[in-house]
Amino acid sequence: MKMWLLVSHLVIISITTCLAEFTWYRRYGHGVSEEDKGFGPIFEEQPINTIYPEESLEGKVSLNCRARASPF
Repeated sequence: MKMWLLVSHLVIISITTCLAEFTWYRRYGHGVSEEDKGFGPIFEEQPINTIYPEESLEGKVSLNCRARASPF
């Protein structure tokens, strides 16, 4: 009787673990189609390669870029 109870508990624990792993992978990326995944960043416009002199009167440099992304 004790052996049967032990075996049944082990089977239940095994099934529960398998279901939990399946749910984990399904929710956090594994088993999700490529369309559902995020991407990024993709730089559409990058700063121009320019050398700025250290003797500049303004003492400031501003660089701009444009990027897009789609996080999960």
